[in-house]
Amino acid sequence: MLRALIGAACVVAATQALAFDAADLARLDGTGKCVKCDLRGADLRNKDLKRADLRETKLREADLKGVDLSGADLRETDLRRASLEKANLTGAKMIEAKLRRTDLEKSDLSNADLSDSDLREADLEEAKLDGARLVEADLRRADLKRASLNRADLTRAALDGVDLERARIANAVLAGADLNRADLGRADLSHANLSRVNFTGATLMSADLEDATLRRANFSAADLSGAKGLTQARLDTACGDDRTVLPKKLTIRKCR
Repeated sequence: MLRALIGAACVVAATQALAFDAADLARLDGTGKCVKCDLRGADLRNKDLKRADLRETKLREADLKGVDLSGADLRETDLRRASLEKANLTGAKMIEAKLRRTDLEKSDLSNADLSDSDLREADLEEAKLDGARLVEADLRRADLKRASLNRADLTRAALDGVDLERARIANAVLAGADLNRADLGRADLSHANLSRVNFTGATLMSADLEDATLRRANFSAADLSGAKGLTQARLDTACGDDRTVLPKKLTIRKCR
């Protein structure tokens, strides 16, 4: 009996911890803005949040599925574990936003500014991130399978262990990014800037590297078997080691 009461108390405490502020919700409805508000766990599916000002607002575990947040200001907003599946975040400002383990599957984040944001373990499968700014964003272990990142700026982004299988990353900038142990199998990296990228232990099997810039890229222990558009001239600007797997007749110098 005591154990049951303790369990019930824990559930109530957890629910209260995520209870949104009704006054804050009313303010959002009335003005279209709610800076530094508490909307944790709120159901916002039917709200008009286009160009809404939600800076530094707590939206942890909020339900935002299918919501139009295009042009919204979400700088430093806490969206951890929020559901943003199929949400429209085109052009949203999300600098330093907290999005760890957030559901962003099939969301439209085209041209959004996600610089310095925490996207660790986020579900971004089939998300649209074309033209997005992800400079120094933390995407470690995120799911980006079949995502579209064409023309995205991923300069110095942390992509350790990220799943980019079949992702479209054409004309993107990944200079200085860390793709250690990342899965880029069959990804489209054509015309991408991969200068100084760390691909140690990464899978690039059958990836499209047509005209990609590989200057000082590290392919140690990486699997490049079947990679398309890979030339010896471009490989000569990169480096690897004895564990690097290359298409037939191609070689790579050892990293120092």
